[in-house]
Amino acid sequence: AIIANKVHLNTSKGSVIILDNAVIESDCVIHGPAVIGENSRVKSGTVIYPNVTIGPNSTICGELNNTVIWGNSAKGHYGYLGCAVIGEGCNLGAGTSNSNLKNDWSEVKVYDYATRNFRNTGLLKCGVFMGDHSMLAISSKINTGTVIGVGVQIAMSNFIPKFVCDFSWLTDTKSESYVFTKFIEMLTRKAHIKEENLTEVDKEILEHIYEQTMSLRNY
Repeated sequence: AIIANKVHLNTSKGSVIILDNAVIESDCVIHGPAVIGENSRVKSGTVIYPNVTIGPNSTICGELNNTVIWGNSAKGHYGYLGCAVIGEGCNLGAGTSNSNLKNDWSEVKVYDYATRNFRNTGLLKCGVFMGDHSMLAISSKINTGTVIGVGVQIAMSNFIPKFVCDFSWLTDTKSESYVFTKFIEMLTRKAHIKEENLTEVDKEILEHIYEQTMSLRNY
């Protein structure tokens, strides 16, 4: 791994594990326990608080706390991400932040696919769950306890809805289903440019999720 000058690793509460070929740029602060995955990049000025895991080939920046980011994802600019799980191949636009605590200090409810309704988590702090290959535009605002499905594209100036169904395309002016062939075309171009391995099995899994969630997309 490459660790620049002026990087502070605080292991007083847990280990900081930095895996092969990761790059930690200058002026970063990482509080353990934390894991930085292979080939990942932590950009200058990033502050990582305890309980953060960054998957391989990901790029992060800003402020993170109690968060898991899976591989090949990017939170490449400033903004806060806390009590969150971000899937594989996701992108969070510059300035994107999430809330993880309600102003009235009540327990957080999240969408439950099994019941197709919201359930109480029993938690005071709960941020965002974001499915694989979903992308948020710059300055996206994520509410407490938000669930964003697989293959979602969001470009909104308002708060993102608490539940966004898989393969949705949301803007301030429209909400519609992401045409699956267009989604695969985009993913194929992305895989080629970024030298990622997109297999036929991957496509079959994504198509199964697309069909499985079709009834939830009421656009």
